[in-house]
Order: sequence, then C-alpha cells, then structure tokens
Amino acid sequence: MPDRTEIITSPQNPKLKAIAALRERKEREATGLCLVEGAREIAMADANGFAIETLCFCGEALSAESKALLPGLMKKARQVLETGAAAFEKVAMREGRDGVVATVKTRQWTWNDLANPPRLILAAQNVEKPGNLGALLRTAEAAGVDALVTLDAKVDVWNPNAIRSSLGCVFRVPVINQDSEEFARMCRDRGIKTVAAALTERSQPHHAIDMRGPVAIVMGSEAWGLTPWWLEHADATAMIPMRGKVDSLNVSVAAGVMVFEALRQRS
Repeated sequence: MPDRTEIITSPQNPKLKAIAALRERKEREATGLCLVEGAREIAMADANGFAIETLCFCGEALSAESKALLPGLMKKARQVLETGAAAFEKVAMREGRDGVVATVKTRQWTWNDLANPPRLILAAQNVEKPGNLGALLRTAEAAGVDALVTLDAKVDVWNPNAIRSSLGCVFRVPVINQDSEEFARMCRDRGIKTVAAALTERSQPHHAIDMRGPVAIVMGSEAWGLTPWWLEHADATAMIPMRGKVDSLNVSVAAGVMVFEALRQRS
C-alpha cells in the first residue's frame, strides 16, 4: 500500500464530509467535482481523461472487481483514503456497493468539441429524474450519438444517481446544456434537422421521416412531453406507432427507438 494512503476511522472526518457534500448540486458547481461510486465507473472516467482527485475505499467492503481495479486507480488519484465500514457509510450511496468511491473533475462541453456539423444529436427537454438522464446517456452511448443535449434541464448530468444510472456512460458521451431556443437556432445555423418526438395531428410515423442527414432528435419529459414551443418550431414531428393501449413509452426506450431508426436509415 502506498505511503500516501491516509487511514480514516471517524465518519466525522472533514475529508469524508467534503466527499459526501458532492451529493448537492451547488457543491458540485462550486468545486468542479462530482461523486462517482463503483470501481468500474471510476475506471471509465479515468480511461476517458477525467482526473481522479480523491479515491476512497473500504478494504472489507471491496468486491472482487474492485480489488482487481483498485491498484491502478490508486496510482491515478491525487489523494487516497482508506476507511473502516462505519466511516465508509458517510460517502457510500447504494446497497450492494463495491467498496470504493471517488471525486472526479467534471467537464463542460461545447459545440466546438463536436464534429461540424454533428451527424446525430439526442436532445431531451425538462429531464427531472437523474435515473432517466442516466438511461438516456446509456442509449446515447449505445447509438454512438455525437452528443446528448439537455434542454431547460432540471437535473445536472453530474448528479451521482445520474452517473450511476448511466453506468459510467456520462464519461463517454459529450453533454451540452442549453435552452431550447438557443439550441434550435444553432441547429438551424448548422443545417441540422430537428425532429420532435410527440403525438400531434401533424406527427408522422418515425420511420417515415428522413433522418439520413444531420439530425437532432428531441425528446420530452415523461410527465409532460415536449413544450408547445417545440411542437411549433421543430422541422418535423415524429410519433412511434404502438399496438397496445398505452399512449407513451419510457423516455429512454422512446429515444432508443428514434435514434436507432436514424441509424437504420443510414445503413
């Protein structure tokens, strides 16, 4: 074990309190750090160029996977803390955890980080639940989209539950936060077609809309769908035909149907 590993026994240790404070958005924004739980997710952050500030682990709680990954992660972290079980409870967030958390430097992406123009963007308006945001990130990564754009977002992408739900995909997909009107203008200026996923009188089946060129697929919240502004200003409005009696899908499922239809058209 490296000499720089600090042993912590008290749950009231200031360093543990600082880690736990990153559950709050204002603390994440103030420090530029996020809280990541799970050796696999931390390793994914490191593999994609995100700096590990503090690595904190509990030896008696480590899973087999964590034990295998821990030595490499310890070499990358600026600070390493080892705790007992009681102290680790201060920073742990989930049951069935694998005994390791980290604070990681966040990143802010812009359009300059993307291809010009991007070929496929997934956008989501008014996302409120971290779990939904994480699931959208998994869908976006699976489809190889250029970026996920959060519109008028209620939750930030660095929420620990969003990171966990994304299974670390947040470290692989550029995420840009914008308001709807600015995003629509930037798409228009770059020749990117906006396709709103919504059931309206003018909606076409999703497979009938041409998505072979640069396109941004815009999803709404599960509770309210897209705002009227998008229904008026999108270049096209798409519906997903369904045979059952339900009138909506989980937002990440619907997003998957839409983005993979765009990929099918390009194959």
